Amino acid sequence: MKKRPVAELVPYIIYKIYPPEIKETPNARLWAEEELNTMGSLTRSGIYMASVKLSQAASAISSGQLS
Repeated sequence: MKKRPVAELVPYIIYKIYPPEIKETPNARLWAEEELNTMGSLTRSGIYMASVKLSQAASAISSGQLS
């Protein structure tokens, strides 16, 4: 029998001890579309924040290549 690392068993044990309350979401797509329509389009500050986060991620990824 193959030994499994603890990291693979922990999620399974937690799933068995605390099973999810919601197991099906048949209307999730419709609900998400309604919520996105309620929120409206992306604002200028939202675009700015996304660009800052993307540039942070890009610099973190490429930081090992610079040194």
